[in-house]
Amino acid sequence: MNLADWLERIQRKPHQERLKLLWVCVSISMFIVFCFWLVSLNSLIKGGGSETQSAQSQQALDSANKSYQQMKSQVPTLWQTLKASILGSASQPAEDSKASQPKTNSIFKDQTSSSTNSGQE
Repeated sequence: MNLADWLERIQRKPHQERLKLLWVCVSISMFIVFCFWLVSLNSLIKGGGSETQSAQSQQALDSANKSYQQMKSQVPTLWQTLKASILGSASQPAEDSKASQPKTNSIFKDQTSSSTNSGQE
């Protein structure tokens, strides 16, 4: 009997029987997973990890902690930089508009004076 025949035979069964088979298969699968978890947990508790793995994991934790502390110390300067850039950009357009007004006025004056001079000639 191959897999296709077996699946067809199951599909022909009533819904209730297929549901029972489903739960039996799920229960067996979960039992296997639970047993595997118990065995691996048991070996971990007994000290299955080596000293080098422990030292490497401690080094990784120390490195992560150092990076975290460094980022934590940079947060106040980040806020100060953001605040300065926001305040600087808020005051900058007002300064730009004041600075640009005389330039545009002088350009318009030059154009108007040249047009009046050309009209007189």
